[in-house]
Amino acid sequence: MSKNRDSQVSDPHNPKKDVYRVVWGPQRFRLSIGWKTLIAFALVVFIPMIGLMNITERTLRGAMENETIHSLEANLRGAWRVYYERSNAIRAALVQSAASPTVKAAIQLRDGRQLRELLNRHATLHPYVDALLVLDNTQHVIARRSGEVGDQVFLNNLITRAHTFMESVTSTELLPNELFARENPLKYSNLDTQVMAQVVIVPVADKGQVIGSLVGMVLMNDDRWLPNSIHDYLSIDAALFGSVIQESRIISAATRPNNIWATGLLAPKSLNEAINHGETFRGELTINEIPAFVISEPIFNSEGLPIGALSIGVKSSGIDSLIKHNARNIYLFTGLGILLSLFIAFLAHRDTMTPIRAVMGAMDSFARGNLKVRTDLRTKDEFEEMGRGFNRMAAAVQDHQERVESFNSLTSLLITSLKPRELLQKVLNKVVDLTAANMGLIYLVEQEDREPRLVPYVSHAAAIPDTHHLRLRDGHPGDAAAAIRCIHTTHVPHD
Repeated sequence: MSKNRDSQVSDPHNPKKDVYRVVWGPQRFRLSIGWKTLIAFALVVFIPMIGLMNITERTLRGAMENETIHSLEANLRGAWRVYYERSNAIRAALVQSAASPTVKAAIQLRDGRQLRELLNRHATLHPYVDALLVLDNTQHVIARRSGEVGDQVFLNNLITRAHTFMESVTSTELLPNELFARENPLKYSNLDTQVMAQVVIVPVADKGQVIGSLVGMVLMNDDRWLPNSIHDYLSIDAALFGSVIQESRIISAATRPNNIWATGLLAPKSLNEAINHGETFRGELTINEIPAFVISEPIFNSEGLPIGALSIGVKSSGIDSLIKHNARNIYLFTGLGILLSLFIAFLAHRDTMTPIRAVMGAMDSFARGNLKVRTDLRTKDEFEEMGRGFNRMAAAVQDHQERVESFNSLTSLLITSLKPRELLQKVLNKVVDLTAANMGLIYLVEQEDREPRLVPYVSHAAAIPDTHHLRLRDGHPGDAAAAIRCIHTTHVPHD
């Protein structure tokens, strides 16, 4: 009985069918699987992490800048309340005086002494007022604290409007400096030709007729109270200040420490353009060589023309510091993530290269002639399958080699032996070993009564006396002898 085994038959006309070919192009350079694994892992992990880190930092910066602008907008609304605080206060005081019969009588009588006393009382109660005037119905000055009277004042038609509609008027205007120089020549001698001022005009009427008006003016040029009060009243840090800008330069700035504004400083181009167009500016600027976030809203005169702006700002260094702090945290966690990724990559590299090195070592040992070498890979992945494949290949080659060695020993035996029966017995034993058979017989053909017969000559695992002579075509041996060919069968009859 023989054992079956599968074999692969090569096609001699097409040897490429026996080659499982994988050939990369010449642009590929040699790189180990370990390095390929590390590089692939780095590309998969590092690039997204770095991209996410940059996106997070940009998003954080954008969110903080937007939050800063929103905070400045809220503070600017408070700054406007401070801006109108003084004009509202002087307006209320002048309205009360305009309703007084004594004041009305003094205006009708042109009583300069009594009217100057009224103006001095207002100046004492409201020291921030730079000019106080009493006008008649023709807009001529009939009382001034300095005592100078008789000049006619127009104030950009504000007086005409107040007298016509018989209602108080409050506005910010560009006025000639002589209005303040007449009030106090020593104090206001160094003013620019035109100055910015808040103007309050309250008409005085008697029996339905305008008999005059009371005028109060607050000079904005070099006015430290406004920006300092904006800083103090809003309870914000020292980096937020208010200023009034006219003609592309700062005419009033806070005097608190670490001030970003400075009186006389030219406005940056983008801010100046927004002011000239009467538009609100929001954004980051460099003020006095200091990066800052600024919001600025225009100031319009009574005719709706932009004449300046109220601006507040905060240093961007605080925001940059906060962003850097958060960025450091982002970098820290990113670095930890990268280290963890490197550790995982190291484990992946080890899990890849260790079984490969084991298989390569077994292959080298096998190539040096150690046909008994085997692998023991228990990686629970494709490498374990590859190890089993190597073991199957090595076992097949070892088995083939042992069969070849047995065949070689048989050949040597045939060459060296001279006794036919002994020779055939040894040949039969070797064939049985090579084919892993259970028994074997060699028949010789002899002529008996002129008829060829098969006579048992040597046997393996069978006694010669127990065997029978066979005629040609008796059984498989007779068929093989008659046909003079090899017959292979997997089924042997019991009889």
